[in-house]
Amino acid sequence: MNLTESKVFSGILVISLGLTLLIKEVATIHDAFGLFVAIFFTLIGFAFFTMRGYSHKNEIISYLVVFLFGLSLLTLEFNILPFDTLNIIFLLALSVGLSYLIYGSVVKFSIKAIWTGIIFTAIALLIFLPKALAIEDIFWFSVKRYIIPILLIVGGIFIILPTRRKE
Repeated sequence: MNLTESKVFSGILVISLGLTLLIKEVATIHDAFGLFVAIFFTLIGFAFFTMRGYSHKNEIISYLVVFLFGLSLLTLEFNILPFDTLNIIFLLALSVGLSYLIYGSVVKFSIKAIWTGIIFTAIALLIFLPKALAIEDIFWFSVKRYIIPILLIVGGIFIILPTRRKE
């Protein structure tokens, strides 16, 4: 009997629902639907990563993102991190960054993927660290006042500079 993607999807959907109903009765969670989504994302990302990881290397990034974001949602559901929009954005950026770092360094050596992962991880830390260190107001005021104009100036300089054209 061949294991197809539709069978895996259906099976994981039922397993996720069963685990959600079981954990809801046993543990203190934030929301049952959020727990269902977190378990489903974690299991489906892991299943497709293991099923198609060898034959479709270009799709590994998306499976890793789904898997790591599912794990991140589990941290929100079990109240390891407070459940708010900023933490969801932080965890999504961190999931994308770590996925690109894993893909670029382990699966297919690619400097471009490694730099993309570093950039996404830096964005995630830029979102999370000011909140964790309780300097959020001062930090975002400084960013609006100094960093954004400097980035606009540097971006304008890069636009003006000539580039080499391939002929």
